[in-house]
Amino acid sequence: MPLRNRSNDYLIDREEQKHRSFTGVRGIAEQDALAQDSQGLIVDRTREHLTPSDVAVVRFRRTMLEAARALGQGVEPEAPRRVAGYRVRGGGALAPARLSLEEVMRQRFGSATGKVEG
Repeated sequence: MPLRNRSNDYLIDREEQKHRSFTGVRGIAEQDALAQDSQGLIVDRTREHLTPSDVAVVRFRRTMLEAARALGQGVEPEAPRRVAGYRVRGGGALAPARLSLEEVMRQRFGSATGKVEG
């Protein structure tokens, strides 16, 4: 259990919040947990106002709902059997504008797509 958690209100420092920090909570993970916990257990998504930039959220939710329905009918998800899809790693780089994204990826990660080869 993290030191800062829901039971102690994430040790919010109100002075810090008032003068220096939006949340008043120390630690990125703790701020993430606070944001998630503050949503409550059930949220009425029909009152949500999504924009075009939320397309990934919508697709992810649809994928999860479809997988849950399929699992309810006895069809197990395929993702655990497609392990090659998890061989992608995140990262960042600063590069000259003259380089294409593929070239930056190749130089930084050894692959134009960022996948671990081999």
